[in-house]
Amino acid sequence: MILLTRIEITNIRSIARGIIEPLPDGITALVGVIGTGNSTFLEAARWVLYGEVPGGLRQAEMRRHTTDGEKCEAAVEFTLGGTPFRAVRGLRQKVAKGRLTET
Repeated sequence: MILLTRIEITNIRSIARGIIEPLPDGITALVGVIGTGNSTFLEAARWVLYGEVPGGLRQAEMRRHTTDGEKCEAAVEFTLGGTPFRAVRGLRQKVAKGRLTET
């Protein structure tokens, strides 16, 4: 059985930094006003685990606005058969011909 233990995001879409640690023996709910980033955690987990970005966005559009040159990544921690795993996906920027580009 797979058990999600943590989702951590840095500079993804509307969230500068956030961590969710689901309750081990219960139900965890993400609540808040529409547009404040609740679904961003689930979208980031999908991006980390499957490389899929939501709603036809390009991967570079996962980066939070105004964070050029800063760390942009998401991590998902889970256990499978009692063994812990951590998957991480991020975006790096490089300077090409005087401008920043995503790699």
